[in-house]
Amino acid sequence: NTSGARSEIERRVDDLITLVGLQGMQAKYPAQLSGGQQQRVALARAMALSPDILLLDEPLSALDAQVRIHLRAEIKDLQQRLGVTAMMVTHDQEEALTMADRILVMDHGVVVQQGPPREIYDTPATPFVASFIGAMNFLPGARKLGDGLYDLGGQRLTAAREPQPLGVGQAATLGIRPEDVDLKRSAIARDDRLQARVRHMEFRGPSTRVSLVLTQTSPETPIEAELPAASARELGLERGTVVQLGLPAGRVSAYVAA
Repeated sequence: NTSGARSEIERRVDDLITLVGLQGMQAKYPAQLSGGQQQRVALARAMALSPDILLLDEPLSALDAQVRIHLRAEIKDLQQRLGVTAMMVTHDQEEALTMADRILVMDHGVVVQQGPPREIYDTPATPFVASFIGAMNFLPGARKLGDGLYDLGGQRLTAAREPQPLGVGQAATLGIRPEDVDLKRSAIARDDRLQARVRHMEFRGPSTRVSLVLTQTSPETPIEAELPAASARELGLERGTVVQLGLPAGRVSAYVAA
């Protein structure tokens, strides 16, 4: 009957409102809700039909940074509690890494790599994936000498990963994440390290991004290192400081030169 159907609808609405944490706000108009609350309403409406797949098209893009961080954790928790498959479209790499069980990276409408977030981040298949998911240093002008061995500005470097096949003597571009660059303050050149000069530093709270140039390549090649803030303080770096950089072989990828 009609009253029974209405009671069922009201129960379902109350369940969904509780599910998305909006208890006590049933009587409010959309304009009276915050951006984060409006997104929760949109989620509740989407879940009302008990879908097999939940499609989220950049659901957090219009929200403030702190609200985004809080709500993405809530969405992930909600998805896991309900056990519903969710497909989310996003241009925000941090959202993809923190929320996804599996990431598909598309370039001009073509899927170029798919896998778990850590796999995508640690072993990017192409330079596009490497630069789209996280920050990546690209060091052009390298040349393959042998299996995993490359020359860059007269320095021999080892790259454990070669996502794109390279022949001996072929030009290559080496890639390494800023947080994987091992920076030591020293003006004394070493065979196993690249010499660099500090251009500027960017304080980011818990970390410091150091922008440098490799002095032994021609032209000088820019490279960045991400250091814990405490390490940056201890090193006492400033513009013009000469340092030595280590590129751990297991963190270096070699790509076909563009």
